[in-house]
Amino acid sequence: MSVRQNTRVKPWCPVTVEPLLIVGFIGLVASSPTYYQYIYNFLGNGTLPTNTNTSSCDSNVSDPAYQRQLKTQAETSQWQLYLTLALAIPGALSTIALGTLSDTFGRKVALFVPLVGGLLSANYFFDYRNYKLVSIECVLLGNFVYGLSGSWTALFGGCFAYIADITDPGRQRTFRVALLESGVGISMLVGEIGTGYWISGGGIPQGFQQVSWGIVGCSVFCLLYLFTLKETRPAVKKDTLISCSHFRRCFNAFYEKRYEGRRRKLLLGTLAYLLVIGCGIASNSLVTIYVLGAPFCFTSDLIGLMKAALGSTFLFSLLFIRVCNSCMSEFAMLMVAFVSLIAGQILLAFAGDFGNPEIAVFMVLMMLRAIIPPVMKVILSRDVLPSEQGIIFAVLASTDSVGQVIFSLLFNNIYSSTVGFMPGFVFLLAAGIAVIAAAVVG
Repeated sequence: MSVRQNTRVKPWCPVTVEPLLIVGFIGLVASSPTYYQYIYNFLGNGTLPTNTNTSSCDSNVSDPAYQRQLKTQAETSQWQLYLTLALAIPGALSTIALGTLSDTFGRKVALFVPLVGGLLSANYFFDYRNYKLVSIECVLLGNFVYGLSGSWTALFGGCFAYIADITDPGRQRTFRVALLESGVGISMLVGEIGTGYWISGGGIPQGFQQVSWGIVGCSVFCLLYLFTLKETRPAVKKDTLISCSHFRRCFNAFYEKRYEGRRRKLLLGTLAYLLVIGCGIASNSLVTIYVLGAPFCFTSDLIGLMKAALGSTFLFSLLFIRVCNSCMSEFAMLMVAFVSLIAGQILLAFAGDFGNPEIAVFMVLMMLRAIIPPVMKVILSRDVLPSEQGIIFAVLASTDSVGQVIFSLLFNNIYSSTVGFMPGFVFLLAAGIAVIAAAVVG
């Protein structure tokens, strides 16, 4: 192992990429509901989804206005799929390329490129010269450009690789990675709640314009903050920037014969991580549709409280890791988190047979589910060389992106097919997938 691989760079300040990740993800989280509501407004001729204290249980399904609303929702959902694919497909490949490059040319490469891409994407959404919003096709193009730059997955992987560079394997790295994950939870709370109030307070189209300025501001702040960070992986002058060898190094990290002992661990760990992402898709997205219908009939304020409670699981998981890191092994913490995830999904699947109180119990049971991603990342990062940290975190970040596309399509189709006779079936399936993931880890 070279001297460069053994040398650990000490940052200027104990706080490093955490502010960058939090502010960057606030802009990202703000963009998602903004694009959704803008597309709905565009297709619905200046309307937005109804935001009242009545739920779908009180709707008159024969009302022509209600039928038009359903049609607009279906068209918006289709465009949402296009936006997701435009972001995820190029983003998965770009993230791996940037992660591999960051092992050679420095971590700032994997952070700078997606931040610039996010800034360009926000500019595609809003025409600042004429001070007006653009067509849906321009939003789609902006997402594609953001995907080419690596999107949020490259930023995510770059931040985790930076933390791996400045920490030793063990309890310190476990806590710092969990701290980054909790930053994502904070961003979700601020971005989702704040954006809703911002758009409703500003009205149409001023609310969209104001949020777009906020997204640009987040990107600019992150770019300026990036220049204050100390580089942890100085560039290797002899390597070329554009070369197939970067992708070959990613392949070798998993399949090279001299690493036979770790290959099985990396492949099984990545598979388990992908399955965990699938479980998260069910509990994060479909649960909103699930509680809107009978017998729950949640109103918008209850849904907001539920989403905020689910977002707070990152903070509870961080607290658990902080308290138990010294007395529990990483494997034991993983098993506790898997029990939390599986129990919560099973209870949610049958909650409709008992009543609304089970939803509150479900949120309590799920409080430790967010332990799984950071602990698994730490375990996998320990099995690779210091010069391969960018590769492993880039692969895991790409797995996030690919998993969201695959499992979103899978679970949405299953939910549509089973909602008539067992709406909670998809959550039972998610619990089964979590059991498989736990078995793979074990």
